Amino acid sequence: MNMNEGASWRSRMTRLGGAVEGRFRSVFARILGSFILVILIPILGLGFLSYFVFAGALQTEVEKSNGLMLQKTYENVEQKMAELKQMMYQTVLTVNTSSYDVQRMSEVSKALARAESTNKFIKYIYVYYQDWDRILTPEGMYYKDFFYDEVYRYPGMDKGEWYRKLSQRSDFTILSTRAILINGTTEKDMITLLTSFPLFDEGLKGTLVVLVDEKELFSMLGSVRSGSGQSEMVILNAKNELISSTDPQLVNSGILTSHLLKKAGEGGVGENKPFEEELSGKRMSVSTFAAEVTDWKYIVFTSLDHITSKVRFVRNATFLLSFLLLVVGILVATRVARNFYRPIVDIMGLFASETAEGEGAPVFASMQGKSSDEFAFIRSHLNFVVEHNAKLRRSVDRGRKTAKDHFIRSLLLGQEAASDDADPDIQKAFSYPYYTAAAVLIHEKLDEDGTRRAAGMLAVKQEIVNLFESLASQERGLSALLTSVGPNNVSILLNFAEESLLRDRLSQLEGMLAELALAGRCTIAVCVGGMYEESQAVNRAYEEALKAQRFRLIEKDVQLIYYADSLGKYGSSAYVHYPAEMEKAMIGHLLSGDKSKALAALELVIEKNTQGNLTAEKLQSLHKELWRTVHKALERSGSSREQVFEGAQWMVPAGDAPSDLSELHDQLQDAYGHVCEWFYRQKESKNEKLKDQMLVFLQEHYNSDLSLDIVADRFGLHPKYVSRYFKDQTGINFVEYLSMVRIAKAKELLEREPDLKVNRIGELVGFVNTNTFIAAFKKQEGLTPGKFRELLIKS
Repeated sequence: MNMNEGASWRSRMTRLGGAVEGRFRSVFARILGSFILVILIPILGLGFLSYFVFAGALQTEVEKSNGLMLQKTYENVEQKMAELKQMMYQTVLTVNTSSYDVQRMSEVSKALARAESTNKFIKYIYVYYQDWDRILTPEGMYYKDFFYDEVYRYPGMDKGEWYRKLSQRSDFTILSTRAILINGTTEKDMITLLTSFPLFDEGLKGTLVVLVDEKELFSMLGSVRSGSGQSEMVILNAKNELISSTDPQLVNSGILTSHLLKKAGEGGVGENKPFEEELSGKRMSVSTFAAEVTDWKYIVFTSLDHITSKVRFVRNATFLLSFLLLVVGILVATRVARNFYRPIVDIMGLFASETAEGEGAPVFASMQGKSSDEFAFIRSHLNFVVEHNAKLRRSVDRGRKTAKDHFIRSLLLGQEAASDDADPDIQKAFSYPYYTAAAVLIHEKLDEDGTRRAAGMLAVKQEIVNLFESLASQERGLSALLTSVGPNNVSILLNFAEESLLRDRLSQLEGMLAELALAGRCTIAVCVGGMYEESQAVNRAYEEALKAQRFRLIEKDVQLIYYADSLGKYGSSAYVHYPAEMEKAMIGHLLSGDKSKALAALELVIEKNTQGNLTAEKLQSLHKELWRTVHKALERSGSSREQVFEGAQWMVPAGDAPSDLSELHDQLQDAYGHVCEWFYRQKESKNEKLKDQMLVFLQEHYNSDLSLDIVADRFGLHPKYVSRYFKDQTGINFVEYLSMVRIAKAKELLEREPDLKVNRIGELVGFVNTNTFIAAFKKQEGLTPGKFRELLIKS
């Protein structure tokens, strides 16, 4: 461009810019005014409105919300306590009995179990019988002292005080929340409910006791807490003892003063009595309810200081924010409106200079001389820019595709190639009409000590590359290009004149590869993909070569596998002979912990599936099926893989299947043996616990009409199973063990009660017939009960 042309260009730009800029000055004023009127003034108005209205509305809404939450929680808790009271009244009608026999006690235990299971609010339930001084639970009968010491004990209450509470008349008495030690290990906060029976009678036969976990009540109180944590709730009984609280530290903070408790007790039943109080240096809104079913008081504390400070902060912050938005908004609007039209003017000028003689000229000519709306003017310019941008993008896409194709060629050749000139090296490297890819897979054999030799693998891969390079030459009709070398594989791109020539050249390699495999103690599989006439199909050939690796034979040292030939030859090589009955039996062996049977069954499955030609695909399928059996066994038992294999995660496969049969065999033997041992330990632990429970039950009920059916029913088992289980665990059958216990108790009575008759002693220890008692005693001790007593007197 010469000087005259430059001056002409600048002159055209000046004229066009002046005409367009005049239009856009009015656009600036319209945008600025609209922004201020539509956005900034409403924001400022809302800010001032919140300044005067927000404070009172927020405080009123918070108090109203607290009242509603208190009412809802009060109704929920009262309803639940009324249900518990009704349930306890119904239950005492069932447990009220004067007959102390096994059948009646079993019915009462079942009734307690039903009451406990049907009401999820109940943690535990039991009955204290004063006449017999025993405690009956859904699990069975306990001595009073044993139950207090070993099952449910109150660390904060001595034994005598607890016995007095059980022996006192209680219509529906609720004790304050106390910590209870369960089974001597776990301590929980419980609410205790007492109801004596018979109902509405001055006499006392016993007391029904229901324990409610304090957390269940706490969950019902959780809805009272506000999002800021400034509302807390406390439930107290008539003695101002704590029942439950949303904050356990609240009672210890000194907030429950005597003055506050007095005012909280002035409200009637179900009546909300809100008032304000100065507590611990804070202004508090206090709401109270008096319960109807129980003697409880519900008290809610809400910090008014916190609410007031929030209101003041939000109100002032809103005012300041509105003012700042107004100032900043005017400045920003001015800048945005000013800068909005300048890029459009520049773009119009740029396109005007480039298209004055081209396709853009009619567009700009049509815009001049018309008094159209300014925004329509802008829209026309933007449409013009978008249209030309789409053309430019299509042009860029075509150029990118060309560059991408050329880049792929450059990567395959390992060198830079010009995209516009014919490269003689490219023509020379791909001078034959057919293409394919070969994937060489190397697997090391284990040394005698079970290790692999990394150095040997490197040498083998290098030798394979050398063999292919020596095999391929221009004169022999075959060229080879190394594309990648992995940890145990080598990938090669092959260009050849005829398929028969390629097969002949690769067959010549088998002998040399056999020597290499022997020296390197490894197996080598050369897998070749399909033959294609286009170089772009090399990727497909490489994928087929990788698929052909599935058909390699595990025990063969050197293999040459063509993908097209393997499809028909090894099409069904992945089939695993593993019937459902065999898998079902295997799962049974694992769950029972029978290691010998499980390993024998594993050997049988592996042997049936590894006869003949074993391919890598079949080895992988067999590996997956046998591990799937382990997972099924774990799912059926409800155990997780982390539980069973804790500390032995190395057994669990993290990736591919084993590379050979010995590796598969060793891995699965270790895993199956570990699973069997784990389930065996679990079974032994359960058996020992069940045995101890049965022996305790016999020691407590030996003097009743006890039978195998009663024991089986007590533990929910079949009588035949109990008989066999008892013999396995104790070495003697059920009848012999029961007789042994009764004879031991009879010997104690013979020694302790010299005036008690023999037939009476037999009845007391559970023998219905005196002759049966004497015969059993003589069989075990070698002499009659009378003779045994004489020897005791003489000694």
